[in-house]
Amino acid sequence: MSLRKRTRDGSWQWLLVGAVLGLAFSAVICLGAYATGLISFAVGGPGAVGEEELPLPTVLVSEVAELPSATPTREPQVIIVTATPAGMTVIQPTPTPLDTAPEATATPTEEPAAAAIAAVGTPLMTPTATPPEGINPILANNRTETVLISGGDFQMGTNLNEVAAAVSECVNVYKGACDPSFAEDSFPPHRVIVDSFQMEKTEVTLGQYVAFLNTLGPGSHRNGCAGQPCAATRTESESSNIVFDGELYSTPDMLVNLPATHVTWYGAKAYCEAIGRRLPTEAEWERAARGSDSRVYPWGNQWSPELANTNRRDNSGQRTSSGPVPVGSFPSGASPYGVLDMAGNVAEWVNDWYQANYYSQPEASGLNPQGPVSGTTKVVRGGSWDTVPFFARTPHRQEYDPLTQALFIGFRCVSDETPIPAGGTGGAGLIPSPTGVIPPTRDPNITPSPLPSLPPGG
Repeated sequence: MSLRKRTRDGSWQWLLVGAVLGLAFSAVICLGAYATGLISFAVGGPGAVGEEELPLPTVLVSEVAELPSATPTREPQVIIVTATPAGMTVIQPTPTPLDTAPEATATPTEEPAAAAIAAVGTPLMTPTATPPEGINPILANNRTETVLISGGDFQMGTNLNEVAAAVSECVNVYKGACDPSFAEDSFPPHRVIVDSFQMEKTEVTLGQYVAFLNTLGPGSHRNGCAGQPCAATRTESESSNIVFDGELYSTPDMLVNLPATHVTWYGAKAYCEAIGRRLPTEAEWERAARGSDSRVYPWGNQWSPELANTNRRDNSGQRTSSGPVPVGSFPSGASPYGVLDMAGNVAEWVNDWYQANYYSQPEASGLNPQGPVSGTTKVVRGGSWDTVPFFARTPHRQEYDPLTQALFIGFRCVSDETPIPAGGTGGAGLIPSPTGVIPPTRDPNITPSPLPSLPPGG
């Protein structure tokens, strides 16, 4: 009995000793593993009770969602998750700044800068389409609406009966000093054929021309148009509405839609070519003004003082016009093709050299006459605010030195391009085709002889 009791009691003691030693050994192993970082105890956060455990240690790589296509693409960001005694810690590298991203490229600066082109008081349209090659986008998108002038034949020039009636009206109604000799260079009437072309609906405005000068750069008005003066600023002429401050050209806000004046023939030609167009020939201008029926005025054969801005006189004998008005102010006075201000407002430069007897020459008739091959003066058409209606007749011709800078002379352009609809932007199929011959370069410092401000009888 005593032996069995001792044996049972000894076994229990040995078991107790073994258990204590096993627990102690396990504790030592756990402490060693903890000390070397092989295990950790997480409290809350990822890996806590109820959450999916992550193997330890763990490194996760995830890419940031793709940025919108308009923004330069960043390199994928790396998020590193490490195990620490305090739980999970997320380390997110600082994103690479967009301005230093490898794929980012700087937008080239336009020359000249848009700020230098859009001077104070000059309304410009933001480019809305790819401009034709070689044309400044601001000028291209600010071009005037064009209308189609259909080609065909018409009688160019005037006849004795029409001139006699015009002289009588000038003398008896408007108290002018008109004479039949003023129309001699429009004789004889002759048959002309022109191809179809596009003509600007209104005269080029001050706002448009100021933008053009700014594309040429400071001081360009003095000799920036084929080595010749482009225009007179207020510094050169008190009546000019083009202001130059030494850096930029501008015009007052209230004047931007007036026709561009004080522009030389060289300045008009250079502007048209800068926008991918050209000056009209004398034959093209007359076709656009009088149509196929050779009308005396753009609207018909009878003068109507309400349809044009000219120096007519009212019943009291007072002048009714003292200067240009905004382009398109007389829509009822449009030509058969819808072209405005072809009688009055400002006279207009055309491409041709002037020759008094040119109409009697064989080359004046036929297909697309280009005018004399050389000369000393250029043809001006359409009369102005400073003339009586006699000079606003569609067949009437005037001549001026191409360096003339006057308040009563402006211009418009034509082209062989696809028509530009109202409010639209054109340029497709553009074929600039300047005509005429430029004379030998003149010294821009030489001032041309003064010319009368009014045509004969004006």
